[in-house]
Amino acid sequence: MRASKLIAVGLLSAIILASGCVPGSAQRTSSDPAEPALTPAVVPTAEPLEGYGLPLDVATLEADMGDPSSIERPSADDPSPWGQWLVWDRPDGARFRALAGDYSPDSTDSTAGVSYIELRASPQPESGTTVATPTIHGFTLNGTDIREVDKALPESMPSMIHDRPELDPDDVYHASILYEQGGLYTYFFFDDVGMLVGVGQAVFYMDGAD
Repeated sequence: MRASKLIAVGLLSAIILASGCVPGSAQRTSSDPAEPALTPAVVPTAEPLEGYGLPLDVATLEADMGDPSSIERPSADDPSPWGQWLVWDRPDGARFRALAGDYSPDSTDSTAGVSYIELRASPQPESGTTVATPTIHGFTLNGTDIREVDKALPESMPSMIHDRPELDPDDVYHASILYEQGGLYTYFFFDDVGMLVGVGQAVFYMDGAD
């Protein structure tokens, strides 16, 4: 697996250099990996994002962060909704999101389970300055690039989850890396120059979500 991954990263680097992007940038990957099966003994210990061990429920998040800043509920005619997206906007501009297993178009049940959480970087303002937000494994949003993540997590692999509009309707994410350990799936999301701008965690393999 390691040899294949090195080849994939090498190809990414070649594309980046050929396109004139700065070192550490990334383009979209072209393959959809099979569900990984990693050996915990040879990979870094999984870390819960923001200290939240999954699974949990909406009430737990509300107790810590208060009412969500906004809630995106599925439309009544959506044939295959993912659930409800709960959003908490933070003072530094970062955004915490949770995917709740509540499919109502009208209300939100605080007892609903949460299967996915995500921390997204603050958008880059017109001034060009950014805020570096700590995450896990020593990585920071707006401060760590794709090569640093790849080097620190040798058993990670490319993912195509960033292409799902349900996850990223604003097209902020342009590449993603998946790291799995012990049934916790951690996704690292990168912008168009390879900077880490989001980290998500799920208790299921999101690449295969319907």
